[in-house]
Amino acid sequence: MPGQARRLSADELDALVAGYLDGRTVLQLAAEFRVSRGVAAEHLKARCVVMSPTVLDAETKRALKLHAEGLSANRIGQLIRRDPKTVRSMIRRNGPND
Repeated sequence: MPGQARRLSADELDALVAGYLDGRTVLQLAAEFRVSRGVAAEHLKARCVVMSPTVLDAETKRALKLHAEGLSANRIGQLIRRDPKTVRSMIRRNGPND
């Protein structure tokens, strides 16, 4: 039904939380459970999961290294488990000004 959020079962909510704690992104989990990113994030918050919106220095360094090696933002995002838009933003903010 359009406009109505899909309800997740208790087992699905447990799997959502476990997936996030195992390092999967909210975006990946949202796709897997067929809910919006916002709904997935709300479920995690409701379960008192501490979410890390902050990009870590190590992630930025790795992204910049991979970018210098010629990898695309899409591929880098897959490797560091971040959205390609986040990767492009990291590169813009921290990369060389060519």
